[in-house]
Amino acid sequence: MKTAQRHVDDGFHTVTDLLAALELAMHLEFSTIPPYLCAQWSIREDPDRVEAVLHNIAVQEMQHLALVGNIITAFGSLPRIANPQFLPSYPMNELPGGIRQRQPVELKPLCKKQLEVFMQIERPESWSEDLSSERRPATVGDFYNAIVAGVKVLQPPIRPDAHRVPVPHFATITTFQDVINTLERIKEEGEGFQDDPEEPPGDVDRATLAHYYAFKEIYMGRRLVRQGKKWKYHGDPIRMPKVYEFSLETNDVHSNKFSQTLSRLLLQMENCWANGTPFDVSSMFELYLSGKSLIKMGHCPLFVWSPLEAPVT
Repeated sequence: MKTAQRHVDDGFHTVTDLLAALELAMHLEFSTIPPYLCAQWSIREDPDRVEAVLHNIAVQEMQHLALVGNIITAFGSLPRIANPQFLPSYPMNELPGGIRQRQPVELKPLCKKQLEVFMQIERPESWSEDLSSERRPATVGDFYNAIVAGVKVLQPPIRPDAHRVPVPHFATITTFQDVINTLERIKEEGEGFQDDPEEPPGDVDRATLAHYYAFKEIYMGRRLVRQGKKWKYHGDPIRMPKVYEFSLETNDVHSNKFSQTLSRLLLQMENCWANGTPFDVSSMFELYLSGKSLIKMGHCPLFVWSPLEAPVT
């Protein structure tokens, strides 16, 4: 499988290459969800509603996963996520596709160090920490830019009747422009928005702040507010929540239940794309209850595959 850097460097010459990059994008989107969820579920006392911020970001990442899958089905292929190989192993020093991380991505309770990791994942594409290299390594934003460019060049035919996972406030993908709009929206909401890590551009508002700035608000302990033409972390204070500590030790019964719930959720998504089976939203709530329960007991939820039944072929 090509790395994200190779996709950025080589561009796309065939639809097969483009589909491979979109499959890699799904791996990337999912790899951020477990650490974000573990941080959210670890919150015990939350005076300034930090959990709601983390919840919204995790939900958006899940929506991004679904949207990339919807693009793949619109291009006539089928996403494969209901298998052990789709699930990443933690800690990781590289995001899927070889996107290097200075600090390892791990499953840990919320803390300032973990927020540094989250900001590192979501860093704007115009910024790189690797100042010693001869060229700036590809970011997630660069990778999405390359995919958008490839879609514009190749213009694969669209199947307007393709099965999809419904995502609120997103149009069904029936046109070439729908694909471009969806990819741009994914990028702008989180990964690699093209702006300054010190402050977002002046034409955005709080409702459209990318994930990087939402994490940085918590890290800085202040809301980001516009003062004149500048954004400053001078708004209302944000107190760090108190958290449940947890270890990587497992509780076999509860851990297996969590893994089965996760595997069932992925299988349901794959079935949506394969045959149009309705998605059961309650499975996401079940995952939340199971993961939160594990963390309260001091155990880390293990995002591993637990066999249920053969995926739809």
